Amino acid sequence: MFCLFVWISKELEILREVDNGGQRIKLSLPAVITCDLRLNEPRFATLQNIMKAKKKPLEEINLDDMGIKYAPNVEYLEIKEPPPRKGGALVENVEELFEKLKAMKIF
Repeated sequence: MFCLFVWISKELEILREVDNGGQRIKLSLPAVITCDLRLNEPRFATLQNIMKAKKKPLEEINLDDMGIKYAPNVEYLEIKEPPPRKGGALVENVEELFEKLKAMKIF
């Protein structure tokens, strides 16, 4: 069911788009629905709230403080630079490009 609006209480009530308008349907939970992009109504932050957020302190929590043990699962076998590439050649026109490609047996 492709829905535009969703109301949730003891049951699920949705508004879905049909050819001649909208259809309101009630469903019992649990239910699976798909949603239109128009369902999301983003909230835009006001300048006042942005300024308030800048003043709030950020609390940093270490993984150890939360009881999380972290160990990377990556083992480095070898690290090396890629081989140097040959320099490119500039051509003045298309004819010269075709001649070089023919000489390299590419074209």
